[in-house]
Amino acid sequence: DGAPATGGNWSAPRSPLTDGLMSANLAFQNAALAMSSAFQTGFKTLFHNGTEPGENGGLLIGNGADGGPGQNGGRGGLLFGSGGNGGAGVAGVNNGKGGNGGSAGLWGNGGAGGAGASITTADGDVIAGDGGNGGNSGLFHGNAGVGGAGGDAASVSGNAQGGRGGHGGNNTWLGSAGLGGEGGSATSDSGTATGGAGGDGGNAGWLFGWAGGGGAGGAATSNTNTATGGDGGSGGNIGIEGAGGTGGDGGAAQTNEGTATGGDGGYGGSSFFNGT
Repeated sequence: DGAPATGGNWSAPRSPLTDGLMSANLAFQNAALAMSSAFQTGFKTLFHNGTEPGENGGLLIGNGADGGPGQNGGRGGLLFGSGGNGGAGVAGVNNGKGGNGGSAGLWGNGGAGGAGASITTADGDVIAGDGGNGGNSGLFHGNAGVGGAGGDAASVSGNAQGGRGGHGGNNTWLGSAGLGGEGGSATSDSGTATGGAGGDGGNAGWLFGWAGGGGAGGAATSNTNTATGGDGGSGGNIGIEGAGGTGGDGGAAQTNEGTATGGDGGYGGSSFFNGT
């Protein structure tokens, strides 16, 4: 009985207790790996900065990533974090509109809106892309994002319309609101030219802050036809203490043979209680 008398490989038989311990150890290792993976996933969900275009920050803390072409910026975390900037508009995609800036949660800055796409053509009508809106700042504190500029439009024989500026983001409690984006310019040789309107400035916080000024209207130039400058955006309002936003300037207009009309300036913002 026992080991063989000659040569060969031989190992002592394992007891049921040994097999049970090895199985339990393997199960424990698998459970630990699963728990570690779940913990890492949960941690990243709550705390991280966005890395892919337009990705949001962590649910609680983190900055949003900037948007890709024409894409909105990611939002910031609910507690701390700033929003990402909107991506610049692309001709032929979403009418060339720039992406909106991402907003913050409780504490952080809003992202800037992306600029609208500029478009040029030899003949035919053309409308440039609008700028994206600026993201809102944190509910408690932060600075809101500025609106993106409207794109410029140019046509030789067709009508040209500049893009509208994006609106500035709002601030809720403490901080500054975003400026409105400038309207895009328009140029045509024989067609009408109309400058884009400036975006409105964002409203400031209820307690203390500075409202955003309106964006200037876009200029318009036509050689033989009507040229109309874009209207300026209105300034934002404030709450208890601070300064309201100024209205944007109207866009200039110029023509050699047609009628030229400059844009109207935007209205200034007002104060709810004690600001200017």
